Amino acid sequence: MVEAVEQLSADPLMSRFLWPEASAIFQRAKDAKGLAPLQASLVMELHISCITAWDVELGTKSSTGDSFICDVLPGADLSGRNPTALLFRWLMREAGCKSIAALHAHPKASGISLDMLTLKRWSSGSHHPSVTWLRLLVGALFEDADYLPAWARYWGAKHLNMLGFLSQRLSAIACRLGADAEQYRPWPSYPFGHNSYGAWVQARYPYWLDYHRRQRAQGA
Repeated sequence: MVEAVEQLSADPLMSRFLWPEASAIFQRAKDAKGLAPLQASLVMELHISCITAWDVELGTKSSTGDSFICDVLPGADLSGRNPTALLFRWLMREAGCKSIAALHAHPKASGISLDMLTLKRWSSGSHHPSVTWLRLLVGALFEDADYLPAWARYWGAKHLNMLGFLSQRLSAIACRLGADAEQYRPWPSYPFGHNSYGAWVQARYPYWLDYHRRQRAQGA
């Protein structure tokens, strides 16, 4: 285990996924089974890195090169909205609507049989829009069913919701079984010692976004 940590720590890319506690857990582990909780947190960090790499790639297709996904990051809004609710908020803003009722009554969406209850569920974040329904709405509002800014945020929100659900379950399980138990480390904390999913995403997404932008600029 010590040799493995040394190899990972010396690697220019892999070392970015480790933090002091992660390295210590590696070194203390007696077998591979004991690394399962740590592996889960490392996979989370890897996944967020992959999302930002995709975000940077998509940015090359926009006029500004800005991030698409930052708009739907949990914790970006003081009201505590989840990625689905933030997606809906962006959609209303992009369509020039200040309320759910305004979106429902939008002239371009008049031919779509979306009811207010469905829109309220999207707005609250309790139900993620289906591809079928969102395609109809995006096509109507923006006259392009494949409107990239909408779909980039849609799939980004889906991935962020999945990561949030899985990581919050792991944290809750660790708390229930014994927050101080060594075998569950680093849980109930999140990667890099953050105490919540939102705090982790808000810290690590900009980190990986900057990294992948620099890599792309260097042609790596």
